[in-house]
Amino acid sequence: MKVLSVKLMMWIAFCTILNIETSFTQVPIEFWIKVEDNQGSRPYTNIFGNAIGATNGFNLSQLDSINSTIIERESPPPPPDLFVVWRPPWTGANWGNGLLTYDFRPLNDFTQRDTFVLNFVNQQAPDADVIFSWPNSVYLGCRCDSMFLVDTSGHIPKIDMFKQQQFIVHAAGDSGMSILHIIKQGAYSIIDCESGVKENFLNTPLIIGLYQNYPNPFNPTTSIKYQLPFNSQVKLKIYNVLGEQIALLTDEIQQAGFKSATWYANDAASGVYFYKLEAVSVSDPSKIFSQVRKMILIK
Repeated sequence: MKVLSVKLMMWIAFCTILNIETSFTQVPIEFWIKVEDNQGSRPYTNIFGNAIGATNGFNLSQLDSINSTIIERESPPPPPDLFVVWRPPWTGANWGNGLLTYDFRPLNDFTQRDTFVLNFVNQQAPDADVIFSWPNSVYLGCRCDSMFLVDTSGHIPKIDMFKQQQFIVHAAGDSGMSILHIIKQGAYSIIDCESGVKENFLNTPLIIGLYQNYPNPFNPTTSIKYQLPFNSQVKLKIYNVLGEQIALLTDEIQQAGFKSATWYANDAASGVYFYKLEAVSVSDPSKIFSQVRKMILIK
């Protein structure tokens, strides 16, 4: 108990030195689609990101959303009845059981549409009806320009998801349907979804944010991305586990926008490090932002 108490006190002291924020509220911009059947199988609610930078589907540690929990990751093993996973929108890629959440626009291409491939099947009852449901047009319209549900096999016509909230595939297995494409155009951040106020990601970011470095773990270089909604005095610092500053990547006034810095850790030893972003609005010094994230160097 005494050892634990000492470690806890050391961590509190370290957080005080770096001014680590324990919470960071961000705007919910993700989409979801619920998949269930009429046989009582466990329903799935699959989430996909509305990323600012997006990813190309290969860098599994990159963020796919302002929400740092929406990342590319493998799905858990499917249950014995209803099987629902995301798949890549191109042939030849294999991620085991698929992905839970992702965004497949090419990196930093904000204009290209997103394509999400949803695989589904009831493995115990091929004659089961599979039901898809999603948010209403207000929710969708605050986050993108358009969204369609497409069956490339031609069994059903293209569905405008802004105009309805549910679709049923009757006897999905018997009909031979097991794949649907969700095609989304545009990406918006939300100010007030009820009033429809939104901001296009092509322009200035709506909120300030610090992203997880990539790659992580890394050797010997890594990229750190962040976004500024206003012109700011910016400092980006690197600390070791003792709370000692060992590098200063940025110390300057920067224009609003999406930013990136690279840490060349050639002279650093393997271990855990922290990077801290400090930003103060040039026009309004009362707007102050500070956030810390952890990274790992392995040599």
